[in-house]
Amino acid sequence: MSEPRDLKERTTRGLAWSGVNSGMTQLLNLVIGVFLARLLSPGDYGIVGVLAIFSALAGNLQDAGFTQSLINLKRPEARDYNSVFWFSAAVSLCLYLLLFAALLHRRPEHPLRRVAQEEPLQP
Repeated sequence: MSEPRDLKERTTRGLAWSGVNSGMTQLLNLVIGVFLARLLSPGDYGIVGVLAIFSALAGNLQDAGFTQSLINLKRPEARDYNSVFWFSAAVSLCLYLLLFAALLHRRPEHPLRRVAQEEPLQP
């Protein structure tokens, strides 16, 4: 009879800590957002907002639930860990390249874009 009670207590405690974690994360995001709003110009603050949205989407895409499914496996093998690692690395690299390409498209004065557009040296 003590096991269900123990499970109930652990579940309640876990939910409470999860709620505290979510609440503190939201509070910190609010404080940092207000601080940045006071510190940055409206244009720069908009860029930070776009990057925050991109970062949140990238984090969700990068994980894709594989980590959670790996936790739920009864006996994960080395190939399971390798699959999750390499999938996450590949998606992260693709998202990085997408963000970098957007930077080069948005800022034509970027030094890397100028180098790419220069004529090759002729001997």
